[in-house]
Amino acid sequence: MDIREQQKTFPVTALCKVMRVSTSAFYAWSKTPEETDKKAQQKQLEAKAIQLFAENKQVYGSRRLSEAFAKEDIQVGRFKARRLMTKLGLKPRYPKRFKVTTNSDHKDAIAPNHLNRQFDVAAPNKVWTTDMTAGRLVLCCGCY
Repeated sequence: MDIREQQKTFPVTALCKVMRVSTSAFYAWSKTPEETDKKAQQKQLEAKAIQLFAENKQVYGSRRLSEAFAKEDIQVGRFKARRLMTKLGLKPRYPKRFKVTTNSDHKDAIAPNHLNRQFDVAAPNKVWTTDMTAGRLVLCCGCY
């Protein structure tokens, strides 16, 4: 039998006398267990959110994080997941999409290779080459 269950039917002072508990102790006890349970559950939820976020390469937003919680049989909605992510400072990093920069399938004429990898030249300013590296053009004269 619990004082909380009988509290609606009988006065708290009478119930505390029967149970040999002071009323102040009962009220102190009735406030703390729920708060500490909620805090413990919140800490577990935060730890699980950090774990799921890290396991998924830090790319999950609130929707996918709430779906990951659902797979773990933990009921967390999208907005609660968003509040958790904001509180914990979890910001998804979306990977950059791959952008194709080379078009190898073209009908354009390919310039002939006159040097044929013979880079030794007899005199300066006779051979000029270029190199397209990482989007910048490098111009080199044959004076090496």
